[in-house]
Amino acid sequence: MIGDSHVRRMRDTHGSYEFFKARGIDIEFRCRGGATTNFLTIPTHQQKYDLIVFSIGTNDIDQGKTPYNLIQELFHYAWQYVYYEFTPKVVVMSLFPRYATNVNRQIEVFNHMLRSYSNDYCAGWLWSKKLTLRLRYDGVHLTDRCYTRALKYLASPIYLFGRLRRY
Repeated sequence: MIGDSHVRRMRDTHGSYEFFKARGIDIEFRCRGGATTNFLTIPTHQQKYDLIVFSIGTNDIDQGKTPYNLIQELFHYAWQYVYYEFTPKVVVMSLFPRYATNVNRQIEVFNHMLRSYSNDYCAGWLWSKKLTLRLRYDGVHLTDRCYTRALKYLASPIYLFGRLRRY
């Protein structure tokens, strides 16, 4: 999984690795707080995976990038990971809301567009509507309990797409 501070907080959630390991999933997290889409540039040490999940983009929207441009960039990076055979498929997760209403409107537009852009190499995936999103005092990050629940919902696209071996 590649992403920003949300991914870091999921990784740091108590028992995150054990949760996936108990379900037969070997997961790695590559994350950096404040990351934008340029963090998705393929590093020289990139390994091959059955599936790569992107959970990034809220910082881009916050810095003025349009939802359309964000989707274009994310799907371009996904295509690169598939083209260079680091994975057969990439999943792009929808964005979590913030307290800032001007940003939330852009996030809603992005999330609405995401599934319609899905294709053979890149699938947009919306967080479950059952995931109650409670924000911390900073207005950006979820509570610890929400991140724990988010990990459980993250298992769905991994189960669905991660078991599709093509190489």
